[in-house]
Amino acid sequence: MEDKEFSRFENLIYQFTGVSGEPFSKIVPIAGKKPGDSWTDGSSFGMKKIFDSDVLLVPDWSTLKEDPWTPNTGVVFCDLHDKNGPLAYSPRDLLKRIASEVKNKTGYTYKTGAEMEFFLLPMKDGKPVFEFSDMDYYFAPESDKMMAIYSDIKSALQSLGVSVEAFHHEVAPGQYEVSFTFDDALKNADNIQTVKKTLKRIAKSYDLYATFMPKPFFGVNGSGMHVHQSLSKSEDNAFAKGSELSDIALQFIAGQVKHARGLAAAIAPTVNSYKRLVPGYEAPVYACWSRTNRSAMIREPERKGNPKAARIELRCPDPSSNPYVAFSAMLVAGMDGIKDNLHVDPIDSTNIYHLSKSERRDKGIVELPCSLAEAVTEMENDKVIMDAFGDFGDKYLETLAKDAEEYRLAVTEWEREKYHTR
Repeated sequence: MEDKEFSRFENLIYQFTGVSGEPFSKIVPIAGKKPGDSWTDGSSFGMKKIFDSDVLLVPDWSTLKEDPWTPNTGVVFCDLHDKNGPLAYSPRDLLKRIASEVKNKTGYTYKTGAEMEFFLLPMKDGKPVFEFSDMDYYFAPESDKMMAIYSDIKSALQSLGVSVEAFHHEVAPGQYEVSFTFDDALKNADNIQTVKKTLKRIAKSYDLYATFMPKPFFGVNGSGMHVHQSLSKSEDNAFAKGSELSDIALQFIAGQVKHARGLAAAIAPTVNSYKRLVPGYEAPVYACWSRTNRSAMIREPERKGNPKAARIELRCPDPSSNPYVAFSAMLVAGMDGIKDNLHVDPIDSTNIYHLSKSERRDKGIVELPCSLAEAVTEMENDKVIMDAFGDFGDKYLETLAKDAEEYRLAVTEWEREKYHTR
């Protein structure tokens, strides 16, 4: 990009993502000229030691957009480098590397599309209150306030290059879903980070708080992030075989089913995630797939015979996940299924929650981890995923293990109420 492309900007916001998915940014004054890379302190966001802390923010100029809230300001996603090149602990660089390796070896481009669920919470004194912001229901008729919020969300996201496909009320009170265009996995991961930031900012302007916490309330559905996936080669959908899924798609599914327990820490990365992944609230618990069955971990969405729309939907991720890490692990698992020509039979007409443990065992259906600590162990023991992740995998699991240990040591109000009389 040349200087004239930057003439409308006085400042740029360099955006980047931490190991666990937390957003960071740095404001760089540019005075209308194209800026360069920018050094920052990597020890301040946990990616470098204090004695060797320099990290270079390298803008990906293909992501440059005008900030809808700040005049004369642009926003751009950045990769993270150090003196040796791409930083091992950078999640965006992890996905770029793995997707590039797949493309170079097989010719396939990995594409994804996310359906993100979230809750809008009321606020008091500038802080979220864990109460329902409404008592509406699935596909409830829109209120004037929600139409105004949706209009602001759509407008802001469009200016940031994200095309909204749908927005509606979800099953639980105060719960909503936004879905956006199917695209290259890296672009979609950037879009997820943009959507989170945008929804939080717009909700705050209405004195609401947008939370992507998987299970903020007991007794109602939690928030998932259903991810639609496909592979393409030369613009042809490799998952299509007429009106059926191709052998490549079935092998990709089998890979994700095989690695389901190792995947869990990447797609459900918080202590709270495992309070969503329980029977009875539409969140999948068992590693299997189906052509239409929503109780399965993976399903094939309806496409009315359109080969271009062939895709599979992974239903266990939640929106607290780091999208770069989640997509990286999902791709690695799926490609392992293709490499080894794996096959798993579908579970179509059965409600999996109603099967006994022995019936599930007979069908080869395993359960997803029940806790973050268990998920960390499972990913650590998944050689395929850990080998692909390299040094990032160790850093990532170290971060999650700290959360699991903090939770293990915490004394909750539930425990006090339950056991104080012992």
